[in-house]
Amino acid sequence: MEFALNKRRARVPAIRPIGTVGRLLLLSFSLGIALWGADQLADVSGFFKAQAAETCYVGSPSGGDDTNKIQQAINNCPSGGIIVLQAGKTYTAGSIYLKSNTTLKFGSSSTVLQAHSDASKIDIIPKTSHSGFIIGFSVNNVAIEGPGTIKKIAANGHSMVEFQRSSGIRVTDITIDSRGIHYAGFHLVSHASDNVLFEGVTIYGQQVGSGWPWGGNDGIDIQNSQHVIVRDCFVETHDDGIAIASPRTEVLDDVLIENCILSSDSAAIKFGTGSGVDIKNVTFRNIIIRNSRNAGIRIVNLDGGTFSNLLFENITIKSDVNVWFLCGKGGSTGGECVAARNLGGPEGEILGVTFRNITIEGGGGDRSKINDMSWVTFRDIDFGGASSTVKFSNICGLSIFNLSGDQNVNISIGSGVSNLVYDGSQPECGGEGPPATPTSSAPPPPTPTNTPNPTSTFTPLPTFTFTPTNTAINTATFTPLPATDTPTPTSSSVPSTNTPIPGTSGPTNTPPPPTPTNSAVPPTNTPTANPGSAPAVDTVSYGTTAGSSFSITHTTAGAYRLMLVGVSINNDNMETVTSVTYNGIPLTYVDSETQADDARVEIWKLVNPPVGTGDLVVTFSANLKRQAAAGVITFTGVDQSNPLRTFVGDNATSNSASVSVPSAAGELILGVFSCETCDSVTFSGQSVQHWNLMLGGGREFGAGATWQGAGNQVTLSAALGKRDHWALGGISIRPAQ
Repeated sequence: MEFALNKRRARVPAIRPIGTVGRLLLLSFSLGIALWGADQLADVSGFFKAQAAETCYVGSPSGGDDTNKIQQAINNCPSGGIIVLQAGKTYTAGSIYLKSNTTLKFGSSSTVLQAHSDASKIDIIPKTSHSGFIIGFSVNNVAIEGPGTIKKIAANGHSMVEFQRSSGIRVTDITIDSRGIHYAGFHLVSHASDNVLFEGVTIYGQQVGSGWPWGGNDGIDIQNSQHVIVRDCFVETHDDGIAIASPRTEVLDDVLIENCILSSDSAAIKFGTGSGVDIKNVTFRNIIIRNSRNAGIRIVNLDGGTFSNLLFENITIKSDVNVWFLCGKGGSTGGECVAARNLGGPEGEILGVTFRNITIEGGGGDRSKINDMSWVTFRDIDFGGASSTVKFSNICGLSIFNLSGDQNVNISIGSGVSNLVYDGSQPECGGEGPPATPTSSAPPPPTPTNTPNPTSTFTPLPTFTFTPTNTAINTATFTPLPATDTPTPTSSSVPSTNTPIPGTSGPTNTPPPPTPTNSAVPPTNTPTANPGSAPAVDTVSYGTTAGSSFSITHTTAGAYRLMLVGVSINNDNMETVTSVTYNGIPLTYVDSETQADDARVEIWKLVNPPVGTGDLVVTFSANLKRQAAAGVITFTGVDQSNPLRTFVGDNATSNSASVSVPSAAGELILGVFSCETCDSVTFSGQSVQHWNLMLGGGREFGAGATWQGAGNQVTLSAALGKRDHWALGGISIRPAQ
C-alpha cells in the first residue's frame, strides 16, 4: 500500500531511494482540494487571506559569529514582520530567540543557518534543564519558513528547534540536518504549546545502529501540547522518529501526524516514555515505516498517566523493520506497555487503541507484542505473506477482523485476553464500549503571520490563512471505517490524593479534616454573561493554612462559569498541592512556577462549577513546614470548551516581579504571586487585586490579581517591599463564544 505526499507547496523534500517508496505518486492539487469536500469549497475566499508585511533583512553573514546580527534583526523587526536570511548564504550563530508575530524566512533552498560549534554559545532554554539553538519560549504567532536548512556542525547535545509554552506556531518546508554528529540532541520539539503546524519538514539524523546515546537524537517530539498537526514529513534518526510524550504537567490532546516517511535505529513511532499525565486523541495515518531497528510502533506508559483514543491507520511497514508493534522500554524484546517506572510508583492505563488498514511487507520476527490495554481493535491488516507473529496478552476487549494472511501464523493470543471477538464488532470490556476513536478531521492549523513581499533575491511563496472543517482520508487507497465525530475523553488528568503530580515527593495518605483559617469574602455581584462579552469576576474567596489541607467556603453564580484557584506556598520542604475539590468535584491542575524551595504558585481549574455555596478543599503533599494561601475566583462569560491560553510563569530573586502572558483583547488574565520574606507586594499596571495575604507571623505573602487582556501579550508586574525570592504565574481567560 502506498500513498502520495500531498504537498501544500511545490517543493517535495529530497528522499533517498527506498525501494518501493520510489513508486509513490504525488496526489494532484485537484485531489488535495477534493479531500476538503464540496462544502468547504463554497467560498474559497473564506479560507485564504493575504496580508502585507514589512521585510527585515539580516544582511550578509560575517564569516564568523552572526548571533548578534540575526538577533538584532529579529528584535528590531516590527510586529507582523518577516526576518529574511539572504539567499544562498550560510550563517553561523549561537542561540537565536524567536519573537511573537514574526516570521524567520530562509531566502532560498541553499540558505543555511548552522549552530555554532562552541557549546558555550548555546543557551539553556528557560524553564528547562537543556539547551537549544533556535528557541521559541512563550511566543505567539511565530513562523519559520523555508526552503532552507538548519544544521548542526559539532557534537553538542542541544535541541535544534524547540518551542516551549507557545501558541500559533508554524514550521514549514525546512530541513534540519545533524548527519555525522554522534550526539545530535532533539531536532524539532513542541512542549506545552498549542495550535502548532509542522509541515514539509525533513529531518536527517545519524542512523548508525547501537553504540552511542539513544536519548539525544529524536526527530520530532510532541510533548504536553494541544492541537498539533505534523504532515508531509521525512524523518531519519538514531533514536525515536516521532515521539509523543507527557513528561510534565499539561495534558497532550488532539494531535494528527499524516503523510510521513519514518526511519529510526530505535522506534519510528514512540508513545512515552515520559507519561506523567494523559495523552489522548492522537492519530497517525498515511505513514510509511522503514529501516527501523527496534520497533515500528512502540507504546510505553511508565509514569501513571492515561493514554486514550489512539488511532493508527493506513500504515505501511517495510520489510526492513525488525519489530512491527512493541510495548515496554528498551531494546527490541519489549515488555509490558503499562508498568511503574520505579518500584511502588504509579501505573497508568491505555484505553481505546485502533490499528486498521495496515500493510506489512515482511520483517518483524516473532517479537511483536500488543499488551496491557483495554478496547483494542486490530482489523484490515495485510501481512503480505510474512510468517512473523503478533502476540496479544492482558487485553480486556479485543476485536480482530479481516486479516490477510494465516491467522494461525500471524496472530498469537496469550494470557489475560478477555472479550475476544472475530466478527468485526466493537470490542467490549466489562459491558462498556470503547472510548471514541479520534476523527480523521485535522485540527485547525495555526493562523499564519503574514505573506512576504517579493524581493530581488528570492521569490517567496504566499502564506495563507486556511481553516478546513474536514480533512478526508485518502479513499483512493483504502476504505476507512465509520468513526465517531467527537472524541470523548475517558479519564481526567487531575492528580488524586494518592498520586501526586510530577515533582511531588510521593503519594500521600488521607489528610486530616480541613481546618479553615479565613472566612470567605461574600460575593460582590451576580452578573449575567452573554457569549461575546469579556470574562468578568463574579465572586472571590480566600484563606491561609499551616497544615496539610484547608477549606474555603465559596459561592458561585452567573453564566458561562469558570472557577480558578491560585495557591501560594512557602515551600521549604518542596511541598506541592496534590488535589483541589469543590463540593467534592475534583479540579484539574493547570500549571505551576517554583523558586527553589522558597516560593511556589499553582493554578487549578473547574469549568462550569455548580451554582450555590460549597467548600473548596486544598490538600498538600505533606504537612506544611511554613505557610500557604489560596484564592478561589468564579469568572463568568468564559468559553466553556477552550477557556484558557497557555500558562506562563517566572521566578527570581529581586525587588520586583514580572512575567509576560499570551493574551488578546477581550480576555482577562489571572496572576498568582508568592514570596518568601518580602515586606509587601503591590501589583502595577491595569490590575485589580483580589487577595493579598501575609502568611503566619512572618513576611511571606500570597497574592492574586487580574489584568485586562490586550494585544498579543500582557506583562504582569509587582513591586516587592524588599529584595526577595519570588514566583509569579499567569494565564489568560478566553470569553464565551
